[in-house]
Amino acid sequence: MVAIAQKIVTRAHHFLRVKENVNKRGGYFVVVNHQRAEFILAVKIGQVSKEKTEKYEVLAREKAWRLYGHIGNWTSFESRNEKAGVVVYDSIRPHCPAWTELWGQWGGAVRGNRYIFSFSGFPELLDEAMMFVLAIKMGELNREWVLERFGARNEYLAPFLAECSWTE
Repeated sequence: MVAIAQKIVTRAHHFLRVKENVNKRGGYFVVVNHQRAEFILAVKIGQVSKEKTEKYEVLAREKAWRLYGHIGNWTSFESRNEKAGVVVYDSIRPHCPAWTELWGQWGGAVRGNRYIFSFSGFPELLDEAMMFVLAIKMGELNREWVLERFGARNEYLAPFLAECSWTE
């Protein structure tokens, strides 16, 4: 799963450089088993600046757990709130109290059959498109259903799926 996510991040970096001349190189990838309410994985993929590392990890986790809590939703975009606060815990000093950052709640997490896949580090709709590609590659979602249901709302989805049409 992580190897596929790494390929997708590499493609996303190239996609943004070519399409929008933006040089983002990585972010945080989070997986939650939504059938068991079980945290599976959080990993940095690609290059992330020190200033953005904590933020991207917190946002990727927040997207996944928020989507978990919205049972009828397929994406975290469906419950996004640009003005919402996000609770941050200090992983280096766990005895310190949590605080809230006004980073907003964004799209970028997708519900598959078993897993919720979440990414933070690229523009939110590309984060979402990346997680749709991963869910399709993992056999968690059907490509045609994804395009039919979300293609009109997410401008990155169809072109990024075409960009990631490699076979495993």
